[in-house]
Amino acid sequence: MSFGADCFLDRDREGFKGQIKQTYQDFIVTEIDSQGKLVELIGNNISSENDDKNCQKRKRDGKPKEMIEYERSLELKSLEKETPFLTKISESFDNLQECAVSDLEKCLGSEKFTELRDFSLDVEERKENNKRICVSSTMLKEERRALHRNVRLAYPHLQTITVQSEQEGDPPSILAVSDKVYWEFFELLNDRHQVNRLLCFAHWEMRTISSTFDLDVSNADKEKRTKIHRLLSKHFGSFLESKTFNDFEKKTSNGAGRGSYIQVRMRVKGKKSLQQSYKPTRSSQTESEYTGFVLCKRNMETLEAVHRLSTCLNIQPSAFSYAGIKDKKAVTKQYMVVRGVSPEQICAVQDHPSLEGIQCGSFRKGLSRPLRMGALKGNHFQVVIRNIQSDTSNSLVEENVGDLEKVVQDAASSLSLHGFLNYFGPQRFGLDDKEVNACDVGLAMLQGDMVRAVKLLLTPSENNPDNPVDSAKRYYCETGDVQGTLSKMPSYKVRETLVLKGLHRHGTDVDGCRKALLNIPYSMRLLYVHSYCSLVWNQMATLRIQRYGRTAAVQGDLIADKFANVDELKNSATADSCESASAGNSCEDDTNGVRRDCVRCVSDQDEGKHGLKDVVLPLPGYNIQYPTNDVGDEYKKRLETDGLTAKSFRLRSLGMNLPGTYRKLVVFPWDLSYRYVGEERTRTEDSYSTRSDHCTATEDSSCVDSDSDAKRPRLASSSNCYDDRTKDFRPTELSEVCRRSEGCCSSLEISFSLEPSCYATSCLRELMKN
Repeated sequence: MSFGADCFLDRDREGFKGQIKQTYQDFIVTEIDSQGKLVELIGNNISSENDDKNCQKRKRDGKPKEMIEYERSLELKSLEKETPFLTKISESFDNLQECAVSDLEKCLGSEKFTELRDFSLDVEERKENNKRICVSSTMLKEERRALHRNVRLAYPHLQTITVQSEQEGDPPSILAVSDKVYWEFFELLNDRHQVNRLLCFAHWEMRTISSTFDLDVSNADKEKRTKIHRLLSKHFGSFLESKTFNDFEKKTSNGAGRGSYIQVRMRVKGKKSLQQSYKPTRSSQTESEYTGFVLCKRNMETLEAVHRLSTCLNIQPSAFSYAGIKDKKAVTKQYMVVRGVSPEQICAVQDHPSLEGIQCGSFRKGLSRPLRMGALKGNHFQVVIRNIQSDTSNSLVEENVGDLEKVVQDAASSLSLHGFLNYFGPQRFGLDDKEVNACDVGLAMLQGDMVRAVKLLLTPSENNPDNPVDSAKRYYCETGDVQGTLSKMPSYKVRETLVLKGLHRHGTDVDGCRKALLNIPYSMRLLYVHSYCSLVWNQMATLRIQRYGRTAAVQGDLIADKFANVDELKNSATADSCESASAGNSCEDDTNGVRRDCVRCVSDQDEGKHGLKDVVLPLPGYNIQYPTNDVGDEYKKRLETDGLTAKSFRLRSLGMNLPGTYRKLVVFPWDLSYRYVGEERTRTEDSYSTRSDHCTATEDSSCVDSDSDAKRPRLASSSNCYDDRTKDFRPTELSEVCRRSEGCCSSLEISFSLEPSCYATSCLRELMKN
């Protein structure tokens, strides 16, 4: 599948065939940090941002001794404060109810109170009642608050809601309606006495003290108890938690014994974490909270590597921060920062069996902050293209060597001079032999269809019947047995395993599927939605080239304005980054440094003044500008076809907001070089680790002339509207190009650097035109 990438920038040039990523060692990615340097992995070397004497010594679990003692003292205080809810509320519930009824009669007056009481009796009789009555419309805020509380105590099966008045300045009205949640619990418990007290406990205002409430479920089987737990989690999961206990000796309030009960615990509202409450004796200790290191992974997703490390270190995956996500089928090196873990702890788990293919080193302790997403200047790629041959030949024979050399040289020259279409690569969407791809799951999420999103995520591929992952998925589709599927699913399939665990805990209904998706770390969830947005971008980029050509920006195009005020852009940088962070804008930098406030539409007076390299296209979101020509119309048609509006990109049910971003249509590689090698030369990971393997142009080398700096395509610098993070780089016109040695060499090694979020596979696609 092309995933929308159907055009080439240089359509007239001849291409050549070859195979990439035959093994993961054929694809080496090295991150270029914000200072423009390639990250290096130097064993277990540890450097420090602060003097060692200023760093808090840590125990094996990564916490200072003072911190451990402080946590222990808080736990003791919490146990002293914890008092069962039964002794405070349930035992005096009847008295509280009588007081609430008396207060309501005084507050509402005899006529309105009688209307409320009769409505309550009607709801009790019918259970489900869609009627509503107005209780009051003249109260102040404190009076309304007391009214809500008293109605809940007097009539637990009723719910009061506040409705704003249409007339400006008039106080809001309070309506009483049947509480559907009450009847959901009544259907399971069939005991109004318990349901009344449970609902009062759940809505009790005092959430500053941890308290508990016991539900007698001695007559309920496991299936019904599971439903009760899920119902509690569905409606009150943000502040209540529940667990089943068996205790034949414990007595209920009426003195009867019981076999099992569900304890519902109130989580203290607004309680700060122990780490937040803890104040170290020296301010320098807080500066040593973060540890930086270089991560080298082999044939593994970045998110999977993070999950494995977090499991071994017994921390949350969210403790790790990184500048971008790297390729899976590759050897990659990137810089990472982890919170609350020392270099010694990471070294201690390096030999864990689950960390095979993962290596950490070049540690820096004493960092004061995490790593920001997109905080890099790019990535350097070293790629082997195997079995190269011209498009017109079926095999590589000696007579075709000279022609193929020229094809490759012309291709490299054109790529360096003209750049390539900035398509999202196929790895953004998943395997092309699968019936379901990441973009399909992302669309279901955006449509709010959580059940379908989970179903798609667990849909097997029919092309790999013996694959254990697909076997587990096939078992789930055929049986719906979550626990059985979980036992069959390989542990390295992180996302699928987390979703199955969520389904096992919360059920397979709409709310259960939503919570199962929430069980996936935020950055993983975001990948699915971004995959759909990337597919739309690819398709619109193809349409833009097909409809308006490859030469210049046309009226209605969006461009990154190179004449925008640089000082204003720098001043707005902080605001932009804050907006992106708060909105959950991206798990990797898709913008190529294009800031929102310097994007404008090409007018009829501007037409012909801007090249294709100035054109940007939007990734859909709730706050984004679209082109005003036919491309913008196609964006809207595509989103309407998929049932999406701007509001669809505010995914609050999954904790995600996507305002939208802009991405360059054309980008340029720099430091481009290549050489030919034979199949007998087996490249190892070590031979890829530095650029010294690449030959330097000599008198015998065939190099493209660089006679004019004006012809040289340049990356965005501080003098134009793009970000200034790449100002130290200039793309070269094939600074290092080498001829093949005597004989027939069937593989090509190519090395180049790209801006953040640019795909090497898209660059190679333009190079090979195949």
